[in-house]
Amino acid sequence: MGKTQVDRYEAQTDGIEIVRSANAGHSNIQFSGKIVYENSSVASEKLTALVERNSYYVLDIDGLHKIDSTGLGVLVSFAKKVKNSGGDIAFVVQQEFLRNIFKIAKFDYIFPVATTKEEAWQALDKGYSRQMELDSY
Repeated sequence: MGKTQVDRYEAQTDGIEIVRSANAGHSNIQFSGKIVYENSSVASEKLTALVERNSYYVLDIDGLHKIDSTGLGVLVSFAKKVKNSGGDIAFVVQQEFLRNIFKIAKFDYIFPVATTKEEAWQALDKGYSRQMELDSY
């Protein structure tokens, strides 16, 4: 296995931290803080910079304490860019309030939503049966 690369973006004024660890086309991205209207453009910009061709991503959002509809839009936009580059994403969500938001937004129809990184990677490796296509969302 190759060397793991770690990228960190943190800005207290923006209220978000994004940490990526990557190895051979597989990236774990961990979020903490919040993704809301006020910092959505910064979050989108930082995520867009992480997109690589034919790469797969597990987004661990359990460190978020707040997300609004704009934040969900940032995640969907990132997912579309990843898909257009030949990759795919899954989410790790343990907090009940975040799981409820994902269910209301029907993210679980489009993406694998797991409680651990291992489960998320398994869903991506095995191929996730989507109830709705991302392009239809």
